[in-house]
Amino acid sequence: MIGNSTARTGPIAGASGDAGVEYRRGVAAYVVACGFAGEALSGTGVPPAYAKVAAVSLETDDPVDDIRIDFESGWRALVQAKLSLDAGRPLEKAVTQWVEAAKVGLDPGKDRLVIVAGTLSGRMRALQRALDRGRTDLPGSPTRVEAEALKKVRGLLGDLDDAQRELVLRCAAIWELQVERIEEPGSQLAMSHLRQVVPDRGYDTAKDAWTALLRISGRTARLRGGYTLSGWLDALCGEGIEVGCVGSLPAAVLESRRQVLERYRDRSEREGSEIDLRALGAELPSLPLKDADAVVHVGTHPDDDRSDSELIWALLRRGRIVLTGPPGGGKSTALKRLAAQLVFDSTLPLPVRASLRDINNSRSSTSFRDRLIEVAVREARPTDRDELTREINERLDHGDRVALLLDSLDETYDARADVVSEIASFVADLPEGVCVVVATRDVAYGHAATLGWPSLRLGPPSNTDSTVTAVLRASAIQLAVPENASWVSEREIWVRSALNQDSLLRETPLMPIVLALLAARRSTPELPTRRAKILKAVIEDVIARREIRRGDDRTFGSLSGTALKEASMHAFTSEAAAILNSQGHATVEAVVEAVATDLREPWGLAPAHAMTAARDAIRFFDESGIFVMCAEESVVPRIALFAEIGDAIRIVSHKDEIAAWVETRVVARQHEPLLLACTLEARVVEAAVHALKAHPEDAELAKVLVQAVKEGVKLDSAAYQQIAETLISHVSTGTEEGWQSWQDLLDLPIPVELRASAEAAAAKHSVEHTRVAHASLELRYHAESAGAEHTALLKDVLALKSLPKRPSSSGNEISDWYVDGSLIKTQAKAAEALLDQVTGAATSVVDRAIGAPLKLQRELLQLLADRGFDDEVRAIRDTSASKRTGFDLPQWFEDWDDSLFGHFLQLVSDNTKKSELTTKQAVALDDLADFMETIEMNDGAVMHLHREPDDVLRELIGLTASLYGFENELLAAQANLARARMERWESIDPYFALFDNAHKRVDPDWTAVPDHEKAVRILMHMFTLGRGQARFASRSLWGAATVAEHALPMLRDLLPDLISSTDHERLGAATLASFANGPEPQCWIDSEDPVLRAVAAHMTEPMDGDELSQDYRKLLDDPDGYVQEAAMRRIVRARPPDMIVILKEIACRAAPGWMCLSCRTMNPPPGSIACSKDDCFSVGARPAKLATEFLQKARYAD
Repeated sequence: MIGNSTARTGPIAGASGDAGVEYRRGVAAYVVACGFAGEALSGTGVPPAYAKVAAVSLETDDPVDDIRIDFESGWRALVQAKLSLDAGRPLEKAVTQWVEAAKVGLDPGKDRLVIVAGTLSGRMRALQRALDRGRTDLPGSPTRVEAEALKKVRGLLGDLDDAQRELVLRCAAIWELQVERIEEPGSQLAMSHLRQVVPDRGYDTAKDAWTALLRISGRTARLRGGYTLSGWLDALCGEGIEVGCVGSLPAAVLESRRQVLERYRDRSEREGSEIDLRALGAELPSLPLKDADAVVHVGTHPDDDRSDSELIWALLRRGRIVLTGPPGGGKSTALKRLAAQLVFDSTLPLPVRASLRDINNSRSSTSFRDRLIEVAVREARPTDRDELTREINERLDHGDRVALLLDSLDETYDARADVVSEIASFVADLPEGVCVVVATRDVAYGHAATLGWPSLRLGPPSNTDSTVTAVLRASAIQLAVPENASWVSEREIWVRSALNQDSLLRETPLMPIVLALLAARRSTPELPTRRAKILKAVIEDVIARREIRRGDDRTFGSLSGTALKEASMHAFTSEAAAILNSQGHATVEAVVEAVATDLREPWGLAPAHAMTAARDAIRFFDESGIFVMCAEESVVPRIALFAEIGDAIRIVSHKDEIAAWVETRVVARQHEPLLLACTLEARVVEAAVHALKAHPEDAELAKVLVQAVKEGVKLDSAAYQQIAETLISHVSTGTEEGWQSWQDLLDLPIPVELRASAEAAAAKHSVEHTRVAHASLELRYHAESAGAEHTALLKDVLALKSLPKRPSSSGNEISDWYVDGSLIKTQAKAAEALLDQVTGAATSVVDRAIGAPLKLQRELLQLLADRGFDDEVRAIRDTSASKRTGFDLPQWFEDWDDSLFGHFLQLVSDNTKKSELTTKQAVALDDLADFMETIEMNDGAVMHLHREPDDVLRELIGLTASLYGFENELLAAQANLARARMERWESIDPYFALFDNAHKRVDPDWTAVPDHEKAVRILMHMFTLGRGQARFASRSLWGAATVAEHALPMLRDLLPDLISSTDHERLGAATLASFANGPEPQCWIDSEDPVLRAVAAHMTEPMDGDELSQDYRKLLDDPDGYVQEAAMRRIVRARPPDMIVILKEIACRAAPGWMCLSCRTMNPPPGSIACSKDDCFSVGARPAKLATEFLQKARYAD
């Protein structure tokens, strides 16, 4: 194998004999028993004070490889186990391993090389005494027999120098231990230790524990693995052995913590496996997430709306992320689900979930870390909290597997900046292996972005129908609806109708659920269709249901009868306002006082009666699950959105307070209740507009009003004018945030008199931004224009692929997930106008649709389909699919085999030593991910590679590791973990998660490869497989002079065999042309093969002095459109003096012919958009369009 290190050959897990197997596992079990009992391990030469066992491993990759014992003190013993030891072959084999250990390096102050045996010969007992004496500071002279034994050992150490030999003798020890049979002294002593560990301290129970440890040791040896004492305890409990948790022995301490962690994991799994409908005021059992089809997906790439991942894998690959989403977007549920998934797999980080709102409001400690842990464990049993706190602190201190899931940054309101600063300071001191998530609504993203972590955005619910059905079915059971009734299906239709009327309701998982809850309580299809009214109806429904249950004779103090319903709503809104006035976390006393004040006057209650009624009301809403009373005598909303709607409802009924309330909410940056109130009451809108006039620089307030308009609020022209002026002023800052205000501006009817100032503000951004702004205004004010300048502008904007990034006002990059909707929106409208006004505009629309973001592509396809361009639509879809996959779809499905992915990882991990991984390496698997990405194992046609013989795959694995500087041992360890995840999850998701955020290595080091000819032959074979493997081969050989003598003749021989795939032929030809001093690519200028001519155009030097060469001009005039395009791309890089003239000439040409790159069909001029072959819809070359794009870029550059 090329460059691939392999493990030593030799017996694994007792292949040298069954007796040896039994003995080795007995030794390991004995050591573990000593560790459980807290006994210092004697016999290994480690001083007793340092001999407390911490971990035991079997069949290791150490030079002395039977057993490795790690001690709490940092000492280690590398043990070779022999059933019997004499001065013959057993000693010679053991000392051979000592030699290897010495070459690696030994430290007498922490290392011991141990031979353990059931029986020792007389000479070996003498050697034992001599070695023990030699470790003292002033050793006496050996006896004759001892001297002979030492001489024998020194002779066996002949490969070492004198210093190394003495080092070995200082580290060496002989240990006699009888544990092969249960009646032997060592086994009996181990069982005596285990009697201290088991609860009943009985002999039979200890014997069962000993037998179980022997089984575990055998399995561990076969796996070539090991455990810490905690891991051995988990394995023992997994065998059904009960361990006592009382006392100070290590086993008791570990068992106590294990039980605490088990309860913690159980609670995390339970909370993350269901939706608590009590938080919505529903009297229904929790809804299993599996019934709601609630997989948590996040977008992972800002420029590709097709790219997403499940949250758990996205976090593990990145380590630290900011998670964003709209109100009701499911962030808290997503974090609960994430915690449940993490505890499902004990090899993954332990989740520590806490609300930043609660952390910020905690008054128990000045340390952010202490407050975080206090909040995270407060739902645990009081007796468990100290142990959980110790566990979490130890993991944070040592960088062990732990994930901090921090929710609700937005609910810290005006403290957001301080909270983020605390997070940053806290995380800066953590080891890099600690995972962290900060979740927030979009409104607080600007603060979270300063952490500098990758941003992921929760995707909208993918299947709201299943969630709605699950809620309705649960309601039907609770209401005892007959099973054969159409009750559920009728209400499904009602909810679906409401969702279809407003796309905003479909963006979050909360609205479909609350609509289903409302539908379950109504007998008509009339459901509210605006967000604020839906939330208000939910609260009214909760109170109405409480009225239905009034048979329990409960009251709010002296309030009863018909007054109770209205008083309930008063109490709810007062409690909500009090909570928000206290930044989302109010004391019970403050809430009681606020509610009592609001109840006192309307019902003429005496102060004491009002306080009693207030307390009753607070208890009611606590029982309803909407507002929750916490142990520290405070009240918080279970879902922040309900406090916000309550606050909004209250202010609507207190009209004299509206102006002051709006000002308070604006100052506190509490925009959500303000938005909700705007959709409920026109006077709140008036006050908000008035506040904007008083603070014309407040772009966030202007955005609230824009959102209110999108949710159905009507404004007068003066209000529109004020909002537009504020947004225009913000646009003029020239920052990325400013451009986001342009997107908001597009949602308004911009007064015509502001057009000039709007364009002037847009001009503070790039030329591309300015053109988009000009086009969007042109479409708004002159939509029916079909003049040449208007048409040119629209085509110009339609051809843009993206807008340049702008700096944020803070100097940081704004989140990738603030996707620039202004370009997509403007391009869609430009395409519509062009199709309706300009003959032949379909070509421009088709060109943009290919490779466009999914949202834009869907809109463009719909525009084309509505106008009868069916062939063009098919061509776009076919070409887009081909670009995304690069394989024939039906054949790919036939070749698909899930098992091959795990098999490839098995080959990566086989036959090589495995590194000890850091926490970050074990969690993120970065090296393995980069390795897989480097070979392009996520390519659509990779099944061709997977079906190659194992020997071929092993050669490729070894070559890639050497060529691109990967450590075999590290890859092997991470591949083992990846396979374990796949097996644990019974899914290939962990495999494909590797390619998320992976980085391809592109600089091969041929000096690290010993056999160049063999390596080149491997790469030649890669050219014949999938496109990804062909790219890998090309990248590895590109211009590599070191292997030119082998590569050049092989590539020339191979090229004719690649002609069936234009992609593979192009890659092979380009690789051949990358080598210096060969006839290629110039010899291809007159080739009959357009693919070779295109490669010549791409790689030939176009300039002859200061002018284009005549040969190169032939390529610009080539009869094949693809060759012309390749030549244009090359001259744009070379920039000859007459480049603009050349591009203008090409831009005016009729479409040339072209050879289809999918089926090699020759399409004669004038070339059609799609291939002329009946079953091929590939889109052809468009050199005129490309020339126009280059001219456009040249204008921007100038």
